Amino acid sequence: MHLHPELYEPPYAPRWTLYTIAPYPPATDMYHVRRSPVMRLALLLAICLSLEFTGDSFAADIAQYPFEVSETAGIRRRNDVITLRTSKPEIVEHAGNIFLRHGSTPIVAQARTVEWPGEPPELVVDFIDHFQPFETREYVLEVRDLPSPPEPADGLKLTETDAAWQIDSSGVVIWTIRKDLKGLLDFSWKGVDYIADDSDGFYVQSSDATGHRLAERAPTQAAVERAGPLAVGLRFDYDNWPAGGRSTVKLEFPRTKSWIHATWTVAGDPAQALILGAGLNVRLDGPEALIDFGAGDFVYATVTNDQSAILVAGPRDGGSIDWSVRHGTSPDLAEIFVAPRDVPTPRVHGWAHVMDDKRCTALAIARFGESAVDSIRFDGSGRLDWQRNYSNTTGNARQLEFWLHFVTMPVHIGARTSPRSMQEPLQVRWLGD
Repeated sequence: MHLHPELYEPPYAPRWTLYTIAPYPPATDMYHVRRSPVMRLALLLAICLSLEFTGDSFAADIAQYPFEVSETAGIRRRNDVITLRTSKPEIVEHAGNIFLRHGSTPIVAQARTVEWPGEPPELVVDFIDHFQPFETREYVLEVRDLPSPPEPADGLKLTETDAAWQIDSSGVVIWTIRKDLKGLLDFSWKGVDYIADDSDGFYVQSSDATGHRLAERAPTQAAVERAGPLAVGLRFDYDNWPAGGRSTVKLEFPRTKSWIHATWTVAGDPAQALILGAGLNVRLDGPEALIDFGAGDFVYATVTNDQSAILVAGPRDGGSIDWSVRHGTSPDLAEIFVAPRDVPTPRVHGWAHVMDDKRCTALAIARFGESAVDSIRFDGSGRLDWQRNYSNTTGNARQLEFWLHFVTMPVHIGARTSPRSMQEPLQVRWLGD
């Protein structure tokens, strides 16, 4: 018998395999065993005891934190960036010693410590994986007394100037975000620009109908939350803006998608933030644009330069959300599709595609029509506008969360996924908390 010890690197713990190679191994082999059954048994027992001791000692240097990731929307996910967050001090302080694995498979990850004034430090770990519809998978985050494995060599590249940040994804897609958030963003795909000048960006309207763009004031603080090959996060804080309140804008850019995830939260006097909205001027070629709406149903139309189309929904009334799509020449927009009267609409998807022959701008809004009157409007001139109106709601919570996805036409090839995959990201849950 011929014994070969083998150190198996993933999942970062020794494992030994017994191989039967030949009845008469070479005499020079350090593990050569004579044919005596007693000697064979003695040596095998010694190896087992040694392995037990080594494994226990090795495991003592590893802290393990299990978590699970679930696909909850019924959509196959390919190359989705998954974001794991924790403020546990015992993990955060070891940001440079993080290892991820799924079973025995090591997972390449990006780990960053996020520190913001007045908030506890947070560790943000990003990684990429695939999921089947409704699949749930368990992972383990390990803290070891070793440097974290290398991150991917290719991916997102963040460049900073005095006025803006630029996020470059392999030279194919490029986002530009001004540090004053003016216009919200610029975007290009292989040199093709998607955004025109003078976009509204984020805006707010108070109860007295006074409106302001968020970019009218410089942010109190604007900084990079995290940057790496798999994900980039930017954050903008505004004190006393809107008046008597505080605004926080977070923008996230995943490596594997050409979309941006934006979350704008306003705390303070709700009367100063009756409407939260955003607007972009998208570039269009040709005499008319195509518009798709994901409502309680799928609605599509064409919009010429002097026409508009708008999806309006909410707020929820019991188990149903009322919605409608109007189309025409302003101000005379006629209803072309409304919620059915005899079948409740438990959910309005709340997304839109704006398309010409070569570009598609996809917009998706979280919790569309749930707690406020939400709308998506597109004017044939190229203006895409979306807002959340809290006029008929109670409570002080104010938040507008949305995704913008820029793809090539036809959208079925350029996007390769449903807008719902933005609105319903993979769910992450720590186990054992």
